[in-house]
Amino acid sequence: MSHYARLIAARVAQVADPDRRSGRRHPYKAQAAAQPVRDEQGSWRKAQVANLSVAGIGLLLDRRPERGELLSVELPAKDGEGSRKLLARVATVKTHAAGTWFVGCTLLRKLDDVELLALL
Repeated sequence: MSHYARLIAARVAQVADPDRRSGRRHPYKAQAAAQPVRDEQGSWRKAQVANLSVAGIGLLLDRRPERGELLSVELPAKDGEGSRKLLARVATVKTHAAGTWFVGCTLLRKLDDVELLALL
C-alpha cells in the first residue's frame, strides 16, 4: 500500500469513528457541582459525573446547557478531603432521562496522570 493510500485509509477510519476522544475514559460515579462560568453569582447545581479522562468529563445535569458554554465543575477528591475545580467547555448535549441531559465536555486544561489518579 502506498504512503498516500495509507493516509487516506487512516483519515477514512478517523471520520468513520464517532468517538475520537484523546484519552481513555474512566467510569467515575460521583456527585459533583456545576455552574455556568457566565453566572458566577448564581447557585451551583448538582451534577452526576459519568466519566472522566485527562481531556474531558461526562456529566448528567438537570438543566440543558448550550454547546460551547463554559462550566465550572467541582469534583470531590478521592480521599474525601477537599475538592478540585475544573473548567470545561460543553461539546455535546444529549437527552438522557426524565429531565436530565448527558453533557460531554472538553477540559480547558488537560489533567496529568497524577491529577487524574487523585480524582479516580
